[in-house]
Amino acid sequence: TGRPFVVLKTAQSLDGRIATSIGDSKWITGHEGRKFAHRLRAEVDAVVIGAGTARMDNPQLTVRLVKGDNPYRIVIGRHIERLLSRSLFSHNDDARTIAATSVRSAAKLRKKNLIVWEIREKRNELDLEDFLIKAGQFGITSMLVEGGGRLATSFLRNKLVDKHHLMIAPLVIGRGIEGIGDLHVKKLSEVITYKSCHFERCGGDILFTGYPEWI
Repeated sequence: TGRPFVVLKTAQSLDGRIATSIGDSKWITGHEGRKFAHRLRAEVDAVVIGAGTARMDNPQLTVRLVKGDNPYRIVIGRHIERLLSRSLFSHNDDARTIAATSVRSAAKLRKKNLIVWEIREKRNELDLEDFLIKAGQFGITSMLVEGGGRLATSFLRNKLVDKHHLMIAPLVIGRGIEGIGDLHVKKLSEVITYKSCHFERCGGDILFTGYPEWI
């Protein structure tokens, strides 16, 4: 296809929340669940998050709990220049951080120690299909989407997920930040279904793995 194989990894409470109402998300899943996430990072060429996750969580996106090489770290968003104080940009000695952003933002990042991809916009959002084409041209064959609910929703809504890992923790949050937002589903005939799916224990959590069936 010329595009990378996209693995979506999400983690949520029993009631579908990825954080509390004030954004506290550390840690919903247990140690084994976090170790699984690091193992996924070691298996792909790149891991991608949205600008909101970079701003709120300030992650490193490195492989730490298992042995393995660090993937490319991609932040996608229209205004990446506002995030240069975040760890992904300020601790980039290996020059493996990629800013996937708008043309206007890209122009402001050219002199930084970054790899910059200009992504075209569609309906005031970055075009994820163009993003995946750029990733394929760069040589990335597999990608782990670790972003928050907004990025996960965008990939699912655009039918761009090839494999989905969903970690479910045995806790209830109530009002909070939802893991997946509006997919524009009006009828049950429009829902996302999965093939070759299964559940397994992962420490104290439950791991669902499946392959979305896109019509």
